[in-house]
Amino acid sequence: MIGEEYRSLEGINQSRLKLILKHPLLYINVKEDEEREFFTFGQFVEDMLLKDEEYLEKVYFITKTPTPTDSVLRVLKLLAEQSNELHLDAIDRDVVIQACVVCEYGKAWKPETCYNKILEAGLDYYFEMKSSEGKVRLSQEDYDMAVKLYNASLANPDILGILKSKDTLFKVPITFEYRGRKCKGEIDILRIDHEAKIARVYDIKTSAQALYFHSTILKYRYDFQVNFYTLGAQLAGLIPEDYDVLDPKFIVLDSKGFVPPTIWNAPPMEDLVDDFEYNGRLYKGIDTAFDYLDFHEKNDVWDYPVEYYEEGSIQWK
Repeated sequence: MIGEEYRSLEGINQSRLKLILKHPLLYINVKEDEEREFFTFGQFVEDMLLKDEEYLEKVYFITKTPTPTDSVLRVLKLLAEQSNELHLDAIDRDVVIQACVVCEYGKAWKPETCYNKILEAGLDYYFEMKSSEGKVRLSQEDYDMAVKLYNASLANPDILGILKSKDTLFKVPITFEYRGRKCKGEIDILRIDHEAKIARVYDIKTSAQALYFHSTILKYRYDFQVNFYTLGAQLAGLIPEDYDVLDPKFIVLDSKGFVPPTIWNAPPMEDLVDDFEYNGRLYKGIDTAFDYLDFHEKNDVWDYPVEYYEEGSIQWK
């Protein structure tokens, strides 16, 4: 998960910045919690690789009980929010029955029937809900797959070399200034080889399309992300000026467990911040994103993308 240190930092992050390339309203309406493409399973795998056991136990809870039906779940969630009791059968019977009424559970049943069915279906699950408050819940199935991916990653000598290198930094929060604006980020892996005087950013991705990740990179603009991090690592002073900065890479894990963990290259670029063409299509870079942001803020127009204003499609002056 995003660390508290990162959350406390001020600045624009890459996920918000690249939204302005799609539409300015996406940029101004996004909330902090939405600024990161976040999937619990993928984040857990990443944390297994980069964090210690104490952190995992503090943040995650592995569920053993199957999730009940939506109708039962609504009642359990209401009771969990309203009660401090750790055990469902410790809650007053009338309170459980009232929760059933509020949630319209078992409307055709007698109150006693509703009560008994909620206890039968939700006793164990309610206990886990209360025990895991404040933690991220993960199913046993997802946990088992995460362990499989973790072990497969360590079996790859190249990935193992990155993770175990004394020159490798993990989950690195950064702040830097670019074009007069404060920026921030959190780098999964920053490897700095002081002997060879080289440095490289790595980002971990868990994908259901690991075999076709080369197309996923540009579809979701992961290239923008790792270039932003690489630029930030340089401007934040993490990489000495006389070191060669290598093109960033991705450590890609197959969420289904079929494709072995693989290291993929980001699209090669002459400059981290420029637009570039690939297979006949233009991909806008970091500088263009800041150009757009400058335009919208200077003119205080946010309803349409820059091109509509510049081409005269929209009368705005």
